[in-house]
Amino acid sequence: MVTQQQAPHRGTGQVEKGIQAECGNIKSYNQEPYNESIECNINFMSSFSQLLATLVDCLLVVVTGTQCVMPTIVLGALRNNPNEELSLNNHQAAWLGSILFLCQPIGSVGSGFFCERFGRRGSMALINIPLALGWILLSYASSVTGLFVAALTMGLSIGFCEAPIVAYVGEICEPHIRGSLLSIMITAVSFGYLSSYFLGSIMHWRAYALVNVVYPATALILFTQIPESPVWLIHKGRLKDAQKALGWLRGFVEPHCVQEEFDRIVRHVEASKSSSSCQEKSEKVGELQSDERGIRKWMAGLRDTSLMQPLRLIFLVFTFTQCMCLVAFKPYLVGILAAFQFPVHHKWVLITIGLMSFFGSMMPFIVFRFTGKRNLILYNQFICCVTVFGLGIYCSIFNDTLSSDSPWRLLPIVFFAIIFFSSSMGIMNVPWMLMGEVFPIRWRSFATGLCGAWAYAVTFVTARLYLPMEGVLSLSGMFYFYGGVGILGLLYFYFFLPETEGKTLETIESYFTPYHDKKEKFSRPKR
Repeated sequence: MVTQQQAPHRGTGQVEKGIQAECGNIKSYNQEPYNESIECNINFMSSFSQLLATLVDCLLVVVTGTQCVMPTIVLGALRNNPNEELSLNNHQAAWLGSILFLCQPIGSVGSGFFCERFGRRGSMALINIPLALGWILLSYASSVTGLFVAALTMGLSIGFCEAPIVAYVGEICEPHIRGSLLSIMITAVSFGYLSSYFLGSIMHWRAYALVNVVYPATALILFTQIPESPVWLIHKGRLKDAQKALGWLRGFVEPHCVQEEFDRIVRHVEASKSSSSCQEKSEKVGELQSDERGIRKWMAGLRDTSLMQPLRLIFLVFTFTQCMCLVAFKPYLVGILAAFQFPVHHKWVLITIGLMSFFGSMMPFIVFRFTGKRNLILYNQFICCVTVFGLGIYCSIFNDTLSSDSPWRLLPIVFFAIIFFSSSMGIMNVPWMLMGEVFPIRWRSFATGLCGAWAYAVTFVTARLYLPMEGVLSLSGMFYFYGGVGILGLLYFYFFLPETEGKTLETIESYFTPYHDKKEKFSRPKR
């Protein structure tokens, strides 16, 4: 953990004067440092206000979930379907199934700059405009090119969501409920999946696209009713607005009622700036501070170990979890399910899978306090590995030998349900939570955008290569391949993934410095 000797608070006199000028009588910074021994002010209204802000944030997450499922619905209707005017061959289907994820990394990288310029809440409100435009373009597409343009628009828009969504929830929540509220975001994604599977099964794909415009339109209105992130406002010097926003988020109280916590956050933001500055030469520090928005600020992060170590962790976690969640399979689920010759229609299987994902995503809200994030992802990674290998064995031995009316034909449905339930419960949801916790304030927007870009780049590569790889390995070989990747991920999580549940952002940041307790890094605090 960074101490005052390692990262002196330079310029605190000027900062204190600025706070006093805007907010009135503020306590001196020379009091005890912010640490996790400070008792949380737990009360119903405080938790309710944070939950309310999180739910509005999650409405935008629902939009991204619906758009991520879009290729599954559209390809299920158009791939090799001569009855449709926009029938797609395998080559076109492979591009439509992956082009959404190709554009998301571009938007994710830009989301860090966008988030710093317009704020967390402001960015999320503006992003709803292109999200709605994507659905409108899809609904009225008259050619394959039109489908691609709609997918490109959606991909860029989803990418721009990454930094503000994760940073906002991570910054507004108190430590004792941060994990639970972050888990709601995954429930929101799963709800987006489920609603898309349901709507796509009961209506034409064009009507399905038009109906989904309701989500971003509603989100745009609701974002005007919640406050901006106090951390971002303090970072930008808007201290009076920050204290007012913090009062809203702690139970709709007057700003002076949150004076103590506000002082601690200000000290933490200032300490984060100071510790980052101490790792660079003085002339570079001056250059970066005088050009706060410049590209050199972001390039300097590549030499900052407080950024690169958690960045490497999140990159590897996303690589393993994106594979284990079978995201590469999702655009082609309709064709995959047909290969299993189920005795029920594939649309009901899709809805079943969507329901299991939704129920699984609700579980972390309950179990985090008992398992922590680290144990949860280990347990679910193991379950998914076993089940994916089970699908491979079924494809290799039983799929071509069982009769069409055999009850064992339902076994793959059970396997898929377990995979999507377990992945939504842990491995799909924990990486996005970690993004809002492990990065220093100075780099949080940039790093979360970069991590989102990496996650979608992995998704694009795996989705684009799915059909060619299946042609070489067969369907059973694909399950064996992804099961092997899952085992590598399980080993990495066991040796390197820290526990962050119930710990302050300051404590978590210390895990990526030499100054921390290695035993405490992998343990969870007592309930």
